[in-house]
Amino acid sequence: MSAPALHRDRDAERRVPGEPGIWLVVIGDLLIFGVLFGMFLHYRAEQPELFAASQRELTPAFGFVNTLVLLGSSLAVVAAVNAVRLGRSLAASRALLVAMLLGGTFVALKAVEWTTKAGDGLVPDTNDFFQQYYVFTGLHLLHVLVGLTALLFARRIAAAGARQRQDRALIQGAAVFWHLVDLLWLILFPLVYFVH
Repeated sequence: MSAPALHRDRDAERRVPGEPGIWLVVIGDLLIFGVLFGMFLHYRAEQPELFAASQRELTPAFGFVNTLVLLGSSLAVVAAVNAVRLGRSLAASRALLVAMLLGGTFVALKAVEWTTKAGDGLVPDTNDFFQQYYVFTGLHLLHVLVGLTALLFARRIAAAGARQRQDRALIQGAAVFWHLVDLLWLILFPLVYFVH
């Protein structure tokens, strides 16, 4: 391997995935959700009995299945990014389709869960717990929908071959955002369903 090629490989290893702007979004979202999570814990500390009783009204199985769905989706996104790096556009496109189908499954399960809770009379104005439950899971669901849109664009780029460095950076940026969606859920799920 020539010295210039070796130097390019080292630069590629040190490069941050995706577009730099996506990292501003990630940091901003983490800060905002950090404040929201802190607010949840504050209200929880002020009304422990109410929050504990309200948590018992939730169905942790929904949250658990949604966690598995999002983790599977993130694994598919990882497979897609690796396929793009190897120049396997069809494999990348298929992996992104799997990720999107799993993301859609998350949306459908969340809709069923909300409908079930609302049918039981547990709506945002029931109490402080359910107000925060719907706001936080709703904000997360909005992130899922934005992430699905990003994955759709990434899939189109991958299907076209993703030959340019910019194409690969856009796919990586979509992957980074999707992993943020996953990370937020991995914090939100135990916080809302289990923390006492």
